[in-house]
Amino acid sequence: MTTRGTEGAHARGTGGAGLALPVSDPDLEARLRSRLEEVEKALYGHVQSRFPYVTAAASHLLDAGGKRFRPLLVLLAAEAGDHPDVDDVATAACVVEITHLGSLYHDDVMDEADLRRGAVSANARWDNLVAILTGDFLFAKSSELTAQLGADAVRIQAETFSRLVEGQILETVEPGPDEDPLAHYLEVVAGKTGSLIATSARYGARFGSEDGRVPATFEVIFLTGWAPAETQQKPLRPGSAVSRLADALGAEERSAGERAGATMKGPGR
Repeated sequence: MTTRGTEGAHARGTGGAGLALPVSDPDLEARLRSRLEEVEKALYGHVQSRFPYVTAAASHLLDAGGKRFRPLLVLLAAEAGDHPDVDDVATAACVVEITHLGSLYHDDVMDEADLRRGAVSANARWDNLVAILTGDFLFAKSSELTAQLGADAVRIQAETFSRLVEGQILETVEPGPDEDPLAHYLEVVAGKTGSLIATSARYGARFGSEDGRVPATFEVIFLTGWAPAETQQKPLRPGSAVSRLADALGAEERSAGERAGATMKGPGR
């Protein structure tokens, strides 16, 4: 399938300068790049509508590129399993990225943003109504894909979406008089951003596994960003896919914390 602007967006989306997560293993990096290219192509097919106007609006932010951090995390987590290259892994990668894209359309309306990823935002190019409905359309498309992954995936997606929207709502209000502003801010980030990142890793581990089960240590790392001592009865094998992913997530979490500490003046937008 060819969509106007797909080749340029493809290059921006997958990134020629490097992946969104540090990967030191050349063979692993090559596999991830190859699979991410497949996901990028599939994304354009999944946001198509029967109506060209809707397709143009839905592919607008896809064309603008992005790090594709969430689908990459799905693919990387799947490497810990026996079947990292099955179709369900690629489908799950598309689910999380389309969900993320839909949330960006809504974010730009809330923030009254004029730009997104260096391009004119959907609400600026069209209007708020089109941007909101396009976000809804993308959420519907992600739900269609999730249904292909089975009932448990639907449950996880519903829980994730609930947390994500809670985070978006909390972002619009100030903390109460007896509430810690930092705790409020972290709740916003955990819901609005962390919930979908956690599900990305969880999906990858689940669908890359032969029996569809996620190891307990994996669950803890992906859902909380750290593993308490009582869950570390068996240390992660150095150099393993799980170990590399835990290190990468830890680096990402530290980087985000440093940026927040340097810039945060309150929980408001």
